[in-house]
Amino acid sequence: MYKVFAEPPLDDFCINRIAHALKLYAPPNVKFVTDETEADLVVLYAHGRKKSIWWSICRLKEQNRQAAVVQMQLKSTPNPHTADWLDIWRYAAVVWSYYNLAQLCQEESTPVNFNFYHAPLGVDPSAFTDHNLKRKYTMGIHSKGWSHESLREVVTAAQEAKKSVLVFDNPNDYGAGVFFTGLVKNNDRRMSYWYSQCRYVSGLRRTEGFELPVIEGLMCGARPICFDLPSYRIWFEGLVEFIPESGGRAQIIPALIKLFNQKPRPVSRAEKQQVKEKFNWGSIARGFWERVYEHKI
Repeated sequence: MYKVFAEPPLDDFCINRIAHALKLYAPPNVKFVTDETEADLVVLYAHGRKKSIWWSICRLKEQNRQAAVVQMQLKSTPNPHTADWLDIWRYAAVVWSYYNLAQLCQEESTPVNFNFYHAPLGVDPSAFTDHNLKRKYTMGIHSKGWSHESLREVVTAAQEAKKSVLVFDNPNDYGAGVFFTGLVKNNDRRMSYWYSQCRYVSGLRRTEGFELPVIEGLMCGARPICFDLPSYRIWFEGLVEFIPESGGRAQIIPALIKLFNQKPRPVSRAEKQQVKEKFNWGSIARGFWERVYEHKI
Protein backbone atom coordinates (compact mmCIF):
# COMPACT_ATOMS: atom_id res chain seq x y z
CA MET A 1 0.00 0.00 0.00
CA TYR A 2 1.08 3.55 -0.79
CA LYS A 3 0.58 5.59 2.39
CA VAL A 4 -0.51 9.22 2.01
CA PHE A 5 -0.94 12.02 4.54
CA ALA A 6 -3.37 14.64 3.19
CA GLU A 7 -4.81 16.19 6.35
CA PRO A 8 -5.52 19.95 6.11
CA PRO A 9 -3.17 22.09 8.22
CA LEU A 10 -5.94 24.56 9.06
CA ASP A 11 -9.71 24.72 9.06
CA ASP A 12 -10.17 26.19 5.58
CA PHE A 13 -13.21 25.07 3.61
CA CYS A 14 -11.37 25.09 0.26
CA ILE A 15 -8.55 22.93 1.59
CA ASN A 16 -11.03 20.66 3.36
CA ARG A 17 -12.82 20.08 0.05
CA ILE A 18 -9.55 19.29 -1.72
CA ALA A 19 -8.54 16.79 0.96
CA HIS A 20 -11.97 15.17 0.83
CA ALA A 21 -11.82 14.80 -2.97
CA LEU A 22 -8.30 13.34 -2.88
CA LYS A 23 -9.48 10.71 -0.42
CA LEU A 24 -12.76 9.99 -2.20
CA TYR A 25 -11.20 9.43 -5.63
CA ALA A 26 -7.86 7.90 -4.65
CA PRO A 27 -6.65 4.66 -6.31
CA PRO A 28 -7.42 1.47 -4.36
CA ASN A 29 -3.78 0.94 -3.38
CA VAL A 30 -3.60 4.30 -1.56
CA LYS A 31 -4.00 4.21 2.19
CA PHE A 32 -4.51 7.50 4.02
CA VAL A 33 -2.81 7.91 7.37
CA THR A 34 -3.32 10.50 10.08
CA ASP A 35 0.26 10.35 11.31
CA GLU A 36 2.50 12.19 8.85
CA THR A 37 5.57 10.18 9.90
CA GLU A 38 3.96 7.01 8.50
CA ALA A 39 3.37 8.47 5.02
CA ASP A 40 5.23 7.75 1.79
CA LEU A 41 3.70 10.92 0.31
CA VAL A 42 2.73 14.09 2.18
CA VAL A 43 0.31 16.55 0.57
CA LEU A 44 1.33 20.14 1.35
CA TYR A 45 -1.12 23.01 0.90
CA ALA A 46 0.68 26.24 -0.04
CA HIS A 47 -1.62 28.68 1.69
CA GLY A 48 0.46 31.64 2.81
CA ARG A 49 4.16 31.80 3.54
CA LYS A 50 6.67 29.75 1.56
CA LYS A 51 8.78 29.24 4.68
CA SER A 52 6.51 26.65 6.28
CA ILE A 53 6.30 24.63 3.05
CA TRP A 54 10.07 24.82 2.61
CA TRP A 55 10.68 23.46 6.10
CA SER A 56 8.37 20.54 5.34
CA ILE A 57 10.16 19.86 2.06
CA CYS A 58 13.57 19.88 3.80
CA ARG A 59 12.32 17.44 6.41
CA LEU A 60 10.84 15.10 3.79
CA LYS A 61 14.07 15.23 1.78
CA GLU A 62 16.07 14.15 4.82
CA GLN A 63 13.66 11.27 5.38
CA ASN A 64 13.64 10.29 1.68
CA ARG A 65 9.89 10.73 1.45
CA GLN A 66 7.77 12.36 -1.24
CA ALA A 67 5.69 15.52 -1.27
CA ALA A 68 2.85 16.81 -3.40
CA VAL A 69 2.11 20.54 -3.39
CA VAL A 70 -1.28 22.16 -3.85
CA GLN A 71 -0.44 25.79 -4.68
CA MET A 72 -3.39 27.77 -3.32
CA GLN A 73 -1.64 31.15 -3.20
CA LEU A 74 1.32 32.75 -4.93
CA LYS A 75 0.99 36.43 -5.84
CA SER A 76 -0.09 37.58 -2.37
CA THR A 77 2.64 35.69 -0.53
CA PRO A 78 5.95 37.27 0.56
CA ASN A 79 7.46 35.25 -2.33
CA PRO A 80 5.29 36.16 -5.34
CA HIS A 81 7.69 35.07 -8.09
CA THR A 82 7.84 31.60 -9.59
CA ALA A 83 11.62 31.43 -9.15
CA ASP A 84 11.11 31.75 -5.39
CA TRP A 85 9.19 28.46 -5.33
CA LEU A 86 11.18 26.50 -7.89
CA ASP A 87 13.20 24.41 -5.42
CA ILE A 88 9.96 23.31 -3.75
CA TRP A 89 8.20 22.53 -7.02
CA ARG A 90 11.18 20.56 -8.35
CA TYR A 91 11.16 18.24 -5.37
CA ALA A 92 7.40 17.64 -5.43
CA ALA A 93 5.96 14.57 -7.10
CA VAL A 94 3.31 16.90 -8.51
CA VAL A 95 2.35 20.57 -8.13
CA TRP A 96 -1.36 21.24 -8.53
CA SER A 97 -2.65 24.77 -9.01
CA TYR A 98 -5.56 26.61 -10.59
CA TYR A 99 -2.89 29.10 -11.67
CA ASN A 100 -1.20 28.24 -14.94
CA LEU A 101 2.21 27.98 -13.29
CA ALA A 102 3.87 26.83 -16.50
CA GLN A 103 2.75 30.00 -18.26
CA LEU A 104 3.75 32.19 -15.31
CA CYS A 105 7.19 30.56 -15.32
CA GLN A 106 7.62 31.29 -19.01
CA GLU A 107 6.57 34.91 -18.50
CA GLU A 108 9.15 35.26 -15.72
CA SER A 109 11.87 33.26 -17.55
CA THR A 110 11.78 30.53 -14.90
CA PRO A 111 12.52 26.96 -16.06
CA VAL A 112 9.45 24.74 -16.17
CA ASN A 113 11.22 21.64 -14.88
CA PHE A 114 8.64 20.27 -12.48
CA ASN A 115 5.58 18.03 -12.75
CA PHE A 116 2.76 20.57 -13.03
CA TYR A 117 -0.94 19.74 -12.88
CA HIS A 118 -3.12 22.64 -14.00
CA ALA A 119 -6.65 22.12 -12.71
CA PRO A 120 -9.40 24.03 -10.92
CA LEU A 121 -11.22 23.09 -7.76
CA GLY A 122 -14.54 21.32 -8.07
CA VAL A 123 -18.17 21.29 -7.06
CA ASP A 124 -20.42 18.49 -5.84
CA PRO A 125 -23.58 18.58 -8.02
CA SER A 126 -25.39 16.21 -5.67
CA ALA A 127 -25.14 18.82 -2.91
CA PHE A 128 -25.35 22.05 -4.89
CA THR A 129 -28.55 22.09 -6.89
CA ASP A 130 -31.14 24.70 -7.83
CA HIS A 131 -34.14 24.45 -5.50
CA ASN A 132 -36.21 26.71 -7.81
CA LEU A 133 -37.09 29.08 -4.98
CA LYS A 134 -38.12 32.71 -5.17
CA ARG A 135 -34.96 34.79 -5.52
CA LYS A 136 -35.63 37.23 -2.71
CA TYR A 137 -32.09 38.56 -2.40
CA THR A 138 -30.14 40.51 -4.99
CA MET A 139 -26.72 39.30 -3.85
CA GLY A 140 -25.49 36.42 -1.71
CA ILE A 141 -22.07 36.81 -0.15
CA HIS A 142 -19.71 34.90 2.13
CA SER A 143 -17.93 37.18 4.53
CA LYS A 144 -15.89 37.30 7.71
CA GLY A 145 -15.81 41.09 7.83
CA TRP A 146 -15.85 44.25 5.73
CA SER A 147 -12.72 43.42 3.75
CA HIS A 148 -13.55 39.81 2.89
CA GLU A 149 -15.34 39.32 -0.46
CA SER A 150 -15.72 43.12 -0.79
CA LEU A 151 -18.61 43.17 1.67
CA ARG A 152 -18.39 46.93 2.23
CA GLU A 153 -18.68 47.65 -1.49
CA VAL A 154 -21.51 45.13 -1.97
CA VAL A 155 -23.54 46.52 0.94
CA THR A 156 -22.95 50.14 -0.12
CA ALA A 157 -24.00 49.42 -3.71
CA ALA A 158 -27.07 47.46 -2.62
CA GLN A 159 -28.21 50.16 -0.21
CA GLU A 160 -27.77 52.88 -2.84
CA ALA A 161 -29.74 50.78 -5.34
CA LYS A 162 -32.30 49.83 -2.65
CA LYS A 163 -31.56 46.14 -3.09
CA SER A 164 -31.05 43.33 -0.58
CA VAL A 165 -27.95 41.39 0.42
CA LEU A 166 -27.86 37.96 2.05
CA VAL A 167 -24.72 37.35 4.11
CA PHE A 168 -23.89 33.69 4.69
CA ASP A 169 -22.85 34.22 8.29
CA ASN A 170 -24.06 35.10 11.75
CA PRO A 171 -25.97 38.38 12.20
CA ASN A 172 -24.18 41.70 12.39
CA ASP A 173 -25.16 45.35 12.14
CA TYR A 174 -24.56 46.25 8.49
CA GLY A 175 -27.59 48.47 8.06
CA ALA A 176 -30.80 48.33 6.05
CA GLY A 177 -31.45 45.61 3.51
CA VAL A 178 -28.81 43.20 4.82
CA PHE A 179 -29.99 39.77 5.94
CA PHE A 180 -28.15 36.82 7.46
CA THR A 181 -28.41 33.06 7.19
CA GLY A 182 -26.70 32.24 10.45
CA LEU A 183 -23.67 29.98 10.34
CA VAL A 184 -23.97 27.39 7.55
CA LYS A 185 -20.39 26.11 7.61
CA ASN A 186 -19.92 22.49 6.47
CA ASN A 187 -23.56 22.19 5.43
CA ASP A 188 -23.52 22.13 1.63
CA ARG A 189 -27.16 21.19 1.18
CA ARG A 190 -28.26 24.03 3.42
CA MET A 191 -25.92 26.35 1.54
CA SER A 192 -27.51 25.41 -1.78
CA TYR A 193 -30.89 26.38 -0.32
CA TRP A 194 -29.58 29.90 0.34
CA TYR A 195 -27.79 30.21 -3.02
CA SER A 196 -31.11 29.31 -4.68
CA GLN A 197 -32.71 32.43 -3.19
CA CYS A 198 -30.11 34.83 -4.63
CA ARG A 199 -30.01 36.47 -8.05
CA TYR A 200 -26.27 37.03 -7.87
CA VAL A 201 -23.51 35.47 -5.79
CA SER A 202 -20.28 37.24 -4.89
CA GLY A 203 -16.96 36.10 -6.30
CA LEU A 204 -15.38 39.39 -5.26
CA ARG A 205 -12.62 37.89 -3.18
CA ARG A 206 -10.04 40.34 -1.80
CA THR A 207 -7.66 37.58 -0.76
CA GLU A 208 -5.95 35.25 -3.20
CA GLY A 209 -7.63 31.95 -3.92
CA PHE A 210 -10.04 30.00 -6.08
CA GLU A 211 -13.64 31.21 -5.87
CA LEU A 212 -15.68 28.14 -4.92
CA PRO A 213 -18.88 30.24 -4.43
CA VAL A 214 -18.78 30.95 -8.17
CA ILE A 215 -19.28 27.35 -9.23
CA GLU A 216 -21.48 26.47 -6.26
CA GLY A 217 -23.73 29.45 -6.97
CA LEU A 218 -23.97 28.63 -10.67
CA MET A 219 -25.18 25.11 -9.89
CA CYS A 220 -27.91 26.73 -7.78
CA GLY A 221 -28.93 29.23 -10.46
CA ALA A 222 -27.22 32.34 -9.05
CA ARG A 223 -25.14 34.40 -11.48
CA PRO A 224 -21.68 35.16 -10.03
CA ILE A 225 -20.00 38.56 -10.09
CA CYS A 226 -16.19 38.42 -10.17
CA PHE A 227 -13.26 40.76 -10.42
CA ASP A 228 -11.73 40.76 -13.88
CA LEU A 229 -8.52 38.86 -13.13
CA PRO A 230 -6.61 36.49 -15.45
CA SER A 231 -6.85 33.61 -12.96
CA TYR A 232 -10.65 33.94 -13.03
CA ARG A 233 -10.96 34.55 -16.76
CA ILE A 234 -9.26 31.27 -17.55
CA TRP A 235 -11.87 29.26 -15.64
CA PHE A 236 -15.02 31.41 -15.56
CA GLU A 237 -15.10 33.15 -18.95
CA GLY A 238 -18.71 33.42 -20.15
CA LEU A 239 -20.17 32.15 -16.89
CA VAL A 240 -19.84 35.23 -14.68
CA GLU A 241 -20.23 38.99 -14.78
CA PHE A 242 -16.79 40.61 -14.56
CA ILE A 243 -16.19 44.01 -12.98
CA PRO A 244 -12.90 45.94 -12.63
CA GLU A 245 -10.95 45.81 -9.38
CA SER A 246 -8.13 48.21 -10.21
CA GLY A 247 -10.12 51.42 -9.67
CA GLY A 248 -11.08 50.58 -6.10
CA ARG A 249 -14.44 51.54 -4.62
CA ALA A 250 -14.85 54.41 -7.08
CA GLN A 251 -15.24 51.83 -9.87
CA ILE A 252 -16.49 48.79 -7.97
CA ILE A 253 -19.58 50.37 -6.40
CA PRO A 254 -20.99 51.93 -9.64
CA ALA A 255 -20.33 48.66 -11.50
CA LEU A 256 -22.26 46.74 -8.85
CA ILE A 257 -25.14 49.25 -8.85
CA LYS A 258 -25.43 48.86 -12.62
CA LEU A 259 -25.67 45.07 -12.32
CA PHE A 260 -28.04 45.22 -9.34
CA ASN A 261 -30.42 47.44 -11.32
CA GLN A 262 -30.69 45.00 -14.20
CA LYS A 263 -32.08 41.52 -14.37
CA PRO A 264 -29.27 38.94 -14.20
CA ARG A 265 -28.77 36.52 -17.06
CA PRO A 266 -30.59 33.33 -16.10
CA VAL A 267 -28.23 30.42 -15.52
CA SER A 268 -29.14 27.97 -18.26
CA ARG A 269 -29.30 24.20 -18.04
CA ALA A 270 -26.39 24.07 -20.51
CA GLU A 271 -24.28 26.28 -18.24
CA LYS A 272 -25.00 24.07 -15.24
CA GLN A 273 -23.96 21.05 -17.28
CA GLN A 274 -20.79 22.86 -18.34
CA VAL A 275 -19.95 23.60 -14.70
CA LYS A 276 -20.72 20.01 -13.73
CA GLU A 277 -18.32 18.66 -16.35
CA LYS A 278 -15.56 21.29 -16.13
CA PHE A 279 -15.40 21.36 -12.34
CA ASN A 280 -15.96 17.68 -11.66
CA TRP A 281 -14.19 16.63 -8.47
CA GLY A 282 -13.84 13.06 -9.70
CA SER A 283 -11.93 13.90 -12.87
CA ILE A 284 -9.90 16.61 -11.12
CA ALA A 285 -8.77 14.34 -8.27
CA ARG A 286 -8.10 11.38 -10.56
CA GLY A 287 -5.93 13.64 -12.72
CA PHE A 288 -3.92 14.52 -9.64
CA TRP A 289 -3.33 10.86 -8.78
CA GLU A 290 -2.33 10.08 -12.36
CA ARG A 291 0.37 12.76 -12.12
CA VAL A 292 1.57 11.39 -8.78
CA TYR A 293 1.91 7.91 -10.24
CA GLU A 294 3.72 9.20 -13.34
CA HIS A 295 6.38 10.58 -11.01
CA LYS A 296 6.38 7.53 -8.75
CA ILE A 297 6.90 5.14 -11.65
